[in-house]
Amino acid sequence: MSISNIENNNNIIPFTKDIFSNKKLSVIISVLLIIISGLLDAIGLSLVAPTVSILISEDNGGVSSGVINNLRKVLEFISIPYSLRYVLGLIAIIMLLRSILLFLQSFYIVRVQNSYTSELGKKFYEYIHSLPWHSFKKYKQAKAVNIISESIRAGTSLRSYLHLISNFSVILIYLIFLSLISFEMTVVSVILALLIGIIFQRLIKISNILGKKQTYRSEKLIQDMSDSINLSKFLRAHGKYNFMAKKFFNSVDNFRKNQTKIGLNDSIFQASYEYAFIGFLMLGLLIAARYFELPSSSIALVTILFYRLFQKVKVFQQNYQAFNKSVPGYFSIKNEISNNVIEDEKWGEKKFSGIENHIEIKKASFHIDDRKILSNVNFKFKKNQINLITGKSGSGKTTLIDIIIGLNELEKGELKLDDINIKNYSKISFQQSIGYVDQNPFLFNDSIINNLKWGANKKVSNSKIYNIAKDLKIHDLIKSLPNGYNSNVGDFGNTLSGGERQRIVIARTLVNTPKILVLDEATSQLDTKSQKIILNLLKKIKKNTTIIMVTHRKETLEIADNILEIN
Repeated sequence: MSISNIENNNNIIPFTKDIFSNKKLSVIISVLLIIISGLLDAIGLSLVAPTVSILISEDNGGVSSGVINNLRKVLEFISIPYSLRYVLGLIAIIMLLRSILLFLQSFYIVRVQNSYTSELGKKFYEYIHSLPWHSFKKYKQAKAVNIISESIRAGTSLRSYLHLISNFSVILIYLIFLSLISFEMTVVSVILALLIGIIFQRLIKISNILGKKQTYRSEKLIQDMSDSINLSKFLRAHGKYNFMAKKFFNSVDNFRKNQTKIGLNDSIFQASYEYAFIGFLMLGLLIAARYFELPSSSIALVTILFYRLFQKVKVFQQNYQAFNKSVPGYFSIKNEISNNVIEDEKWGEKKFSGIENHIEIKKASFHIDDRKILSNVNFKFKKNQINLITGKSGSGKTTLIDIIIGLNELEKGELKLDDINIKNYSKISFQQSIGYVDQNPFLFNDSIINNLKWGANKKVSNSKIYNIAKDLKIHDLIKSLPNGYNSNVGDFGNTLSGGERQRIVIARTLVNTPKILVLDEATSQLDTKSQKIILNLLKKIKKNTTIIMVTHRKETLEIADNILEIN
């Protein structure tokens, strides 16, 4: 999304369609709770008329007398005297019940909001990791990270929407009760409420536009922060810190300016709405007193109903504005998911337990966009041997590896495990039998021992980890650290050297005892000594493991049992 593409749309209708197809029950329960509380509030307010009548000993005809007479009949039926004490007590009980229902409705909406936020976040996570591998690699990291804040905004939009619908329902209830007192005053209140809506419509449109800009500004800020961290060594080594800082600070300032505009829009709304609210309330009362000649008790009731009505109209407008600010978060997630078509990967259910003789790639072809990567490749990777893939840069070695480990699918040809097509197996059981290491070692910001145990298929003993570390000649080094295996490696393992990180990553892979070990240029950045340690270990473990390697190095070629050259 770019700034030029941001425009104001009517989001309420498509959002309503989506919510009623997914969260219909939540909307109904929320509205029912507020309707019941609104009815109790209206009943409690209607008791103002007899209260005022008792206080001033008024006894004139009309609607007020009807309310009083009905109240007397109800109290007589339940053997309660008609007096100020009992009327006030009844009002207190009704308002207490209303408060309880308001609490239940408010808490219920919070639960629905948090559940919805979590649901959207999980749904997007599943979506992003179901993308084809070549599409996933193109996906912007900042956009994916920004979805967390967008899912929170989407949950906020649902909360605002539920409050919006609930308050609209209560407004209708107040109008119905007001019509029982004075139809003319009901018409006046509707006209005044519509005027308020028209006056503040522009501010609501602005809030929607600013909400959409917020999505873009947030993503840009996260992208610049991510770049400044991931490229920190490059930036410092080349003296580019100021250049990146200027870029990042510009994003921070743009984000702040948009936030300030949102705050300004909210402040204008709050200040001006309060003034309009009081003005229209006074105008309504003036009309009631001067033109409709209502009795004192009815005017008192109309005053409270007017106050309640315009108060709910205000809350309705506030929720509508809050909805327009936050709903772009919902649509950014929805559009992101719906605009990308997931390729259907059809794998079988057969459990993979290992190969008997070989992995065969037959007449394999693959291209990305308009670029042909592989064409008519044939080869057998033999069991318990070191199978080497070599070739010039860009020849398709890594692409072939991605196909073998199930990240990409062949467009033509077959990938067979012995004589069985790989798609007959369960994808998860096949991939769990693979150990994969590339040239970019990744470690979590955690202790060495937790990194080594991370993702283990089953409980791993420390003795097994120590033995693998000894084979890779890193056990003594780790033990020499101040906290030994409990030492923290920092972000991406940056407290360790490149060779140390790579050997720890290889150790983590071997902890799972993979049936197939895939190394994609895993030794390309190591010094001769570190590489020799790894090659000696590969020769040792190949009797129980099928090894597939991508490499350019001559030393690796010398230990290969089987070589595929791609050109």
